[in-house]
Amino acid sequence: YGTAQAVLRFRATIDDFEPDVVLFGFMTENIARNVNRYRTVLYPNSTMPIVKPRFILRDGELELVPIPFRLRSEVYRAVLDDALAAAIAPHEFWLTGNPEDARGAQRWIRFYGDLESEPARVSLALLETACAEARAAGADRAAVVLFPTKNAFRRLARGVKPYWTEFAETLEARGVTVIDGAGALLAAVESGAKPDDLYLRAHLSRAGNEALAARVGEWVRARCGASFLRRWR
Repeated sequence: YGTAQAVLRFRATIDDFEPDVVLFGFMTENIARNVNRYRTVLYPNSTMPIVKPRFILRDGELELVPIPFRLRSEVYRAVLDDALAAAIAPHEFWLTGNPEDARGAQRWIRFYGDLESEPARVSLALLETACAEARAAGADRAAVVLFPTKNAFRRLARGVKPYWTEFAETLEARGVTVIDGAGALLAAVESGAKPDDLYLRAHLSRAGNEALAARVGEWVRARCGASFLRRWR
């Protein structure tokens, strides 16, 4: 699951909710996931044969590359026949655009220093498009909640500068509001939490989610007023 799936889900459900505020979460690892079609290519140790659609950029516009299977059974058959890699190879960045292991040494971090790379360009376009579509659908506010991986946050808590600053600034320059999730997590550490307590394996823990939700609540309250939050309790 990545930003592409978040955008597709938003498009499929927006009419059911008619939201005033739309938030798109973005963990820094998603820059690698957004150009991936088959999970095992991105994470070789994964035991889940999961495929997903992704978007590519063609002449500056996002274009959906759908899943090449209609049924789950077709995916399993392709795995058993050793045919899955060939089926998803077109537009699988980690096969065609970069033969290196994506996870090894978290090599995808380098794309935050190269915003002209395909992973960065696609991720920026997805987030910009998502927020624009949310506003066009009637939402008063739309924003990206950007937060780091567990390893990145450990370094951040030790005083290492974040590698995603230019990425976030580029989003802001394109008119996308970015909510600083890392700052919310750092505030929790300053209040006594341990960095690792804010994560549960690769994802945020309950404490981490609470810290992030509090920051989002502050953002909504500042822009929409306390009465807005009371309506949704």
